[in-house]
Amino acid sequence: MIYGQAAMEAFTRHYLARTGIDTRSLPYWDLYAALRLVRLAGEDLRGWAAFFEPYGRRDITEQSILTYYQFFVAQAMKSVW
Repeated sequence: MIYGQAAMEAFTRHYLARTGIDTRSLPYWDLYAALRLVRLAGEDLRGWAAFFEPYGRRDITEQSILTYYQFFVAQAMKSVW
């Protein structure tokens, strides 16, 4: 998420090329990870965004986290259904 969609896709592509794992259950794990973030962050996305500020990532905002999160969940749901 913090490096954008293209980086996420490149990482996944390279990881899968090296490991050869069965990806049929990957969307379910993605949904699990998404639900875990909801449990951990709750409604404090602003607090999560603030974590990245000391690292020079002021571009990570409450809204950008929400946008990436919605994209991530939509992609996983598309793969599941």
